Amino acid sequence: MAGAVESQDGRIDVRVDVSNRGAVDATRLDVTAELGDELDRKALEGGVIAGGLRSAWFTFTPPARTGVHVLGLRLDYTQAAGEGRTAAELSQSAFLLLSIGANPPAMVSVTAGETSFDLAGALPVRVSSADGRPHRARVRVLTPRGLNANAPVEVDVPAAGAADARVPLLRGNGPRPSRHGVVAVAETLDGDVAHAAVTTALVSLEADPARMPKLRPWIAGTAILLLLAAGAAEWRRRKATRSGTDEEPPESGENA
Repeated sequence: MAGAVESQDGRIDVRVDVSNRGAVDATRLDVTAELGDELDRKALEGGVIAGGLRSAWFTFTPPARTGVHVLGLRLDYTQAAGEGRTAAELSQSAFLLLSIGANPPAMVSVTAGETSFDLAGALPVRVSSADGRPHRARVRVLTPRGLNANAPVEVDVPAAGAADARVPLLRGNGPRPSRHGVVAVAETLDGDVAHAAVTTALVSLEADPARMPKLRPWIAGTAILLLLAAGAAEWRRRKATRSGTDEEPPESGENA
C-alpha cells in the first residue's frame, strides 16, 4: 500500500495505491477508507490484474489535531477463477500512516499477540512509551469482513513499562476454521500533537464446536420426514372418522 495527501478548500484528499502482488487477477475491488469518525468507499471497476496497480482518491475533514494519523483500509475483492480454482470473495485489512500538519517523533509503540475463538474473544495488545513520558492511548483493531471490533479500549501508558489492553472481537460471517490478518492501532490522546503506532496480528476462528456438524442436514431431513409422516397419519385418521359419521342410519318402517 502507498499513497499521498493533498489539502484544499478545508478538506484533505488522500490517494491510496493498491497493488496486486499475487499471480491471480482481482476482478472486483471495493476499498473502504476510515479516518477518525469518517468513512469513504470507492469501487474500482474491473479490479486489479495480477502485478497491476490501481489508485483511488478519498476525501475527509482534517483531524482536529495535527500529527501522525492512521488511515484504516478494508479491501474487499473477488479472486478470479482459474484452472482448478473457483472464484472466491476475499477481504483484508490494511493501513496507511498519514502525517497531517506535523510529523512528530514516535511517542508510543505497540505489539499484539495471536488469538483464537469461536464466537467472541479478544486480541491482546501491549502499548509502551517510546519517548520516556506517560501517555493516554486508545487501542483499536482494524478487521477484514467477517470479523467485528467495535469497542476500542483506552489505557494509561506509563513512562516505563507497558500497558496491556484486550480489544473485544466478534465473529461475523467469517468462515470457520479460518485465519485472518488484523491491524492493531494505538493512538495517543494526550497533548496537542497526535501520534499513532500500528502492528499486525493473526486471529483464528475455531472449527464448529458441535460434535457432529456433518450430521446436521441428515438429522434435519429425518425430522422433516417424521413430521410429514405424522401429518399424513393424522389426516388418514380424521378422514376415517368423517367417513364413519357421514354414513346415514338405516330407515325404520312401520308394520302394515
